Amino acid sequence: GISSDRCTICGDGYDEIMGFEDYVVKFMESHEGYVFMIVDENLDVVDEATKTPDTISGSQCVENIRRRLSHEAERRMFALIRSANDSSSDIALYNSRAHGFLPKAPIKKEKMSETLAPMWRERFPPSEFGESMDLRSRNENEAARLVHDIACTPYDIAYKLSDIDSLFQKNAHVTEPHLIQDQLHELKGDLLTLNSNTSVHDVIGQINPIQATQAPETLAERWRNLSKSINDIIEALQKNFRLPANTYGIAIDDSKIQRKLLAKFFEFMNIPAENCTVMGDGYSEVKDFEDFIVTFMQDHKND
Repeated sequence: GISSDRCTICGDGYDEIMGFEDYVVKFMESHEGYVFMIVDENLDVVDEATKTPDTISGSQCVENIRRRLSHEAERRMFALIRSANDSSSDIALYNSRAHGFLPKAPIKKEKMSETLAPMWRERFPPSEFGESMDLRSRNENEAARLVHDIACTPYDIAYKLSDIDSLFQKNAHVTEPHLIQDQLHELKGDLLTLNSNTSVHDVIGQINPIQATQAPETLAERWRNLSKSINDIIEALQKNFRLPANTYGIAIDDSKIQRKLLAKFFEFMNIPAENCTVMGDGYSEVKDFEDFIVTFMQDHKND
């Protein structure tokens, strides 16, 4: 892997994002060796002077950087665009400006080589650069398959809404608003990867002004409106799927917060409360869980 002392993560605020192109150009001109760069496509910034929100295109930044670099320096760069927008036209744009595309989802360590191998070899052909990357697998279909494995579910979105709601309940919008802004940024990415044909552009449009909001009262009000809009989408999606009427829901977790979320999940799936059991509150419930399930299944075998 790449040692931590050779890694730089940028993007913490307006100055780092707006100064990114200059930083990379200077870095490339003053360092030898390969430079592997991952750039988010939608870089949200807020001008601290005018409080005006804006979104900077990461792929456009990469294109600008490549144009500014010397030929020798540019040949050592490997730049990938990370985005939740993965239509064929979007990916074609990223490939024209950078050297490849990464979906906006976690990548398992054991899949890293398979994902990067095709793009790295295309950028640095062994015939020209030698064997520049130690590759254990050359499965060029891995990257394409990964794109199809990143979609969020309505439950993922509901889980994120609960996380943000809990921050508001703790008055984080007053004491630590940056925590909420971070969660909103993640929520935007989750919505963009929602596994549905339902349009989310309207709610995405509501998130941008919230991220630029400073007043706690206004932030809370806008969040309530956004949360309602997203819950409306989740409810609409649920109408396309129904569990059988005789379905029971049983879950276990040792965390009180997680038990509440699991109960909410069953509610979202329209399982009546009287058919739901959420366990894990203490030693006895955890220890006796297996016996409870066996007995329950035997008692309800005709339901």
